[in-house]
Amino acid sequence: MDILDIFLNKYSYKFPKGYPDMNNEQDVLLMESLLNELGINEEEDKNLTFEQCKEILRTKAKLNNNIIEKIEKIYNDHPPKDQKAFLENFRKHSINDLDSILDIYKNYIDITEKGLGRGEVFILLGVKDSVSGGNTKKDIKIGEETYDVKELSKNTFRPASSGYITNSTFQKHYVYLMSLLSVINKDNNKDNNKAEQIDEKEKKKTEKENIQDLVSRLIIYYDNKYKSGNISTGILDDIRKDLLPKIKLYTKTEKDIKKEKPYIKIGDKKYEIDEVVLNTDGKPESVKLGLAVEEQKALISKLLKHPWVENPEELDKNLNEIWLGYLKTVNGLIIYDGNKFNKYSSEELKEKFIPYRIAQNQIILIKKGESPPPDEETEVQ
Repeated sequence: MDILDIFLNKYSYKFPKGYPDMNNEQDVLLMESLLNELGINEEEDKNLTFEQCKEILRTKAKLNNNIIEKIEKIYNDHPPKDQKAFLENFRKHSINDLDSILDIYKNYIDITEKGLGRGEVFILLGVKDSVSGGNTKKDIKIGEETYDVKELSKNTFRPASSGYITNSTFQKHYVYLMSLLSVINKDNNKDNNKAEQIDEKEKKKTEKENIQDLVSRLIIYYDNKYKSGNISTGILDDIRKDLLPKIKLYTKTEKDIKKEKPYIKIGDKKYEIDEVVLNTDGKPESVKLGLAVEEQKALISKLLKHPWVENPEELDKNLNEIWLGYLKTVNGLIIYDGNKFNKYSSEELKEKFIPYRIAQNQIILIKKGESPPPDEETEVQ
């Protein structure tokens, strides 16, 4: 399909005769205006050879020789009519008109290598003035605008390095919450092995689950999964829906703690402070009492003042801050869903996608209103 075919298929309805009459001044002006909108200049690069295309890809699109060789192999494997369409449409289209070149360059979509994701070569072949961002920048640069190219899988995608949770408010609050729970849980849990006995893969979920068991299970998940930067949507739901609303039931109030008699522990035995403790020769044992009770009160006070405990909506707000921060780094996203490329502005992305879990320290986005895939389908091994 050449430029004229694309043009007529898309805009023939705008002309009284179904095509532009070159003897009609109004038709000529309209055609020029529409071609400009598409970023097509029919005089520019009119007679390019493939060798000239290769040089443009190397110098202007910033592609390396390895990628250019892959492009050349696909080009040579196709019949003359496909090669003709390749040359006629090479880097002549607007970023807003990707559907028009989908059939022409679809065989180049799968070309990838480190720093160059699926779909990027397709855009660099068809879009005027597009430049590869390489390893350290965004995927595609066009003039002063930058775009990331992402593939939608099961209605989800990852925004890459700019979407990392590292050093985010979310990460700090998550780590702080789990560290507080770990210490309090250890002190409160009469059976110190109880947490280890709970199956981390156990799917909760009865209303009768003890808050102590829930905390133990969350801690196990944190210890085992967070080290690899993974937080499932199920664990986030546990924290949102079960832990945060019930956390005051889990912690003892300051009043309750004041009623508890302080004790010292030697081996497996606990002794109230007013008891006399003797060693084997009958002499009083020298024991440092410490401040265990005061420390427990301080931990509980910190837990109750945790931002997520005070306001559970802060969890999602903190998660969304990472997403909004990422959107400030791009002018938009080009998302490939297996059938077509869709370009979204940053504002459109805010309305259509939300973060729902974390894998390899990156937030994963999902279309609003869609059900997330099972955790194991997005888990990073």
